[in-house]
Amino acid sequence: MSATNSKLSPPRFNRYSRKSYAAFQSLGREVCIGVLSVAMLSTQQVTARTVQDTQAVRDTTIHDEASLDELTVTSAPSPLAMLAQSRMVTVITRDEIARAAVPSVNDLLKSVAGVDVRQRGGFSMQTDISIDGGTFDQLTILLNGTNITNPHTGHLTMDLPVNVSDIERIEILEGAASRVCGAGAFGGAVNIVTRAVANDAPRHEFRASVYGGSWGTVGGEAQWCAPTGRSAHLLSAGAMRSDGGTANSDCRRLNAYYNGSAGTFRWQLGAADKRYGANTFYSPKFPEQWEENRRYVASLATDIRLSKAQSKTRVVLLPSAYWVHTDDHFQLVRGTATGENFHRVDVIGGALTADIAWSIGKTSLGVNVRHERIASTNLGAPRETTSKYDHADQRTLGDLRLDHSLTLGRWSLSAGVVASAATAFGGVRFYPGIDIAYRPDSHWRLYASYNSGFRLPTFTDLYYSGAERQGNGSLSPEETHQLSLGTAFRTSWAEASVRLFYHRGSHMIDWVKYSAADPVYYAADFDLHNLGVQVAASADLARAFGLPQTLLRLSCAYTHIRQWRRDAREVYKSSYAGEYLRHKFTARFAHTIYRGLSAEWSLRVCDRTGSYELYENHQPTGTLHAYTPYALIDTKIQWQTRHLTVSLTAENITNRRYYDLGNIPQPGTCLLAAIAWTL
Repeated sequence: MSATNSKLSPPRFNRYSRKSYAAFQSLGREVCIGVLSVAMLSTQQVTARTVQDTQAVRDTTIHDEASLDELTVTSAPSPLAMLAQSRMVTVITRDEIARAAVPSVNDLLKSVAGVDVRQRGGFSMQTDISIDGGTFDQLTILLNGTNITNPHTGHLTMDLPVNVSDIERIEILEGAASRVCGAGAFGGAVNIVTRAVANDAPRHEFRASVYGGSWGTVGGEAQWCAPTGRSAHLLSAGAMRSDGGTANSDCRRLNAYYNGSAGTFRWQLGAADKRYGANTFYSPKFPEQWEENRRYVASLATDIRLSKAQSKTRVVLLPSAYWVHTDDHFQLVRGTATGENFHRVDVIGGALTADIAWSIGKTSLGVNVRHERIASTNLGAPRETTSKYDHADQRTLGDLRLDHSLTLGRWSLSAGVVASAATAFGGVRFYPGIDIAYRPDSHWRLYASYNSGFRLPTFTDLYYSGAERQGNGSLSPEETHQLSLGTAFRTSWAEASVRLFYHRGSHMIDWVKYSAADPVYYAADFDLHNLGVQVAASADLARAFGLPQTLLRLSCAYTHIRQWRRDAREVYKSSYAGEYLRHKFTARFAHTIYRGLSAEWSLRVCDRTGSYELYENHQPTGTLHAYTPYALIDTKIQWQTRHLTVSLTAENITNRRYYDLGNIPQPGTCLLAAIAWTL
């Protein structure tokens, strides 16, 4: 039910079908669905055509003014929504994405208080993402449930083949999720869910947009939605270029994406090409670094129902397979062979999960196999070859997962374990977890959870040797044990939550210097205790008081983190793990101006702990400089009709100069104008 008709009683269902005559498919209008993710920054709305395929949310609830009634969605699940009943899963909705009008997923994640986004340049060309004080390698990135995390280095994980306009929602799980997402979901997971097209949608739809602005930036996107009756297809492409807002940060990006469905089968293909000035990427001694990488993604999934019509036990098999390929070309000195490296990475994986719904809950049993291979001029063991890739390495990961969830009155319980093994790291490791939630009434939820997680060292951690960097082939997998407590309150138009978390990590990996005189940073491990608190609140005033209404939405969130670190020997300088956001505050509000004209404002305040080594004339001075807090204000003014949207976005409107990473000043004010239309 849309916000403009909030006084009407929304429809309720307790089963979902993809048949053309099914209720969700035949409504032809919005159905209000509240995923149990009370840390969201605004009320979630999902259209009927998106509640299917990879976008279906299993074990969610229909949300209205009075109650949260259980809804079982029988299509392919979102892996993070499985945890939504007993943990908090933050969701950035399609409405929020449209209002933000940002050019990249990375910019969308900046609005989430528990997420740290560190940039070396604009437009997501060189961006690291981490959660709850972790590092960029400790995060699993999923595209429609497919793990596209890069084993070469987490620096390249966010090289996505999709446009922002392709995205239906972004699901963010803060905390270990290895028992659901496998290796890599050490500190959390981000699932990017693209728009789906209903097979029986009434017509084809074409969307296009162009934008341009500061620093010679220009770009465009196009998207075609094509239902055929028996199948459905989405095809999109995007391109942009910019001179960049800082020295040596010019960039160019091309991407193409396609997803389709027919019957129970779903598939996707994606390609991304990025070329950019890599501003002091590995060392401020070399300010003219350059990088080019190309990425290809392909996956296929289906679901097979084995249960009989009269049986109380329902069994669904969910087989899937995927392939991710990356070509990377790096130059330490742009346009020369100095410090030049080439890397080629292939990841091939497959999974088979059996979901069994029976009288005492739902049991999920799954097996997953993932093979990672790299050929490189630098990473891996030396090998005899006639090609330029004279180093190589490979490893295979396998895990067996068992999970069971059930609801007993006001209680929800989910517990499970993953048994994992990887070649070159020896033995089988077990990582259990349990999540418990209690609802005293329809508005409140209390929860507690314990989860463990792990991640393998990247090939860069193990092997890299170059300018001021030295890998470590003896590193062990990182491991963590995490506790979380929280409470949440939700009505039809407002919500608030508090989350406490504690992480205890061992064999944590960082790049460190042991003294000011050290010529390089070494890959080393350490132990870490991480304690934090997060509070969030939001109000949808348009839903509460109806329209017309000047102030539409208001939200704010705050995260505070403290860490205690123990190294085998004293560390002079940490590259990543010692530079976390101790404080992060975000606030957003949206309001109307006149008829179709509206505005949204956002505030982000960040206080980063740690320090960076000052360089003068591209040489280290041996002096450490602490990061200073900063506050950024962004705004977007938008005029919208049925088929046309015109917007003006201003980022960092106070022209604040700040540092996400040492010796790399971030850009000042950026203005972007955009026009989009739908046919």
